Amino acid sequence: MRVTDEALARRRRLILGGLIGLLILFQSAAGLFALWHTHAAEAESRGRLSAIAGSLDQAGGARAAFALQVQEWKNILLRDIDPELSARHRAAFEAAGQAVRAALRQISAGPAQGVRHLMAAHEALLERYEEALRWADLSSLAGQSAADSAVRGGDRELQAELDRLSEGLARSHGREVAEAEAAAVARYAQARMLLVSAAVATAVTLLLLLLALRRR
Repeated sequence: MRVTDEALARRRRLILGGLIGLLILFQSAAGLFALWHTHAAEAESRGRLSAIAGSLDQAGGARAAFALQVQEWKNILLRDIDPELSARHRAAFEAAGQAVRAALRQISAGPAQGVRHLMAAHEALLERYEEALRWADLSSLAGQSAADSAVRGGDRELQAELDRLSEGLARSHGREVAEAEAAAVARYAQARMLLVSAAVATAVTLLLLLLALRRR
């Protein structure tokens, strides 16, 4: 009879050990799920922030490149009479235009329609510049003035639109940062609640098992 009692006690201990192992696995799974959910949400948020920040940098690059292009246009008007300076400033003017196009193409955040409009507006302005250079006689002040008048106002309009794009992306970045911070606080509270609930459930279940085994 004593052997039977010892065997029964050993069996109970094995059962209890197995159940405790299952409870530990449950607690670990809850913790891993909380970590996975938090990591996935934070990775998604970082991706959105990175896209907006990259687009904001590209918008700033487009603004700077266009400002340089406008300056090179003025240099062409003033120095085109010198062949060496003319070649240098015309090349710089073209390079700045290519930099504007490249930067605008890299913008992935913000309204796509607005970016396409800016690219089209820039191309249209370039055509006006090139047309003015084709017919204007830049060797005279009158020719320089006529060429400048042909494109006057276009650069200010495009610069203002580039400024609005940058300002809009900056606001979007600020909103995304605020939303990411709020979401991080909420995820921390959810993860903490999940882990506390799992720990309480594990402890209660373990206590009930111990009481049930003692009564047998």
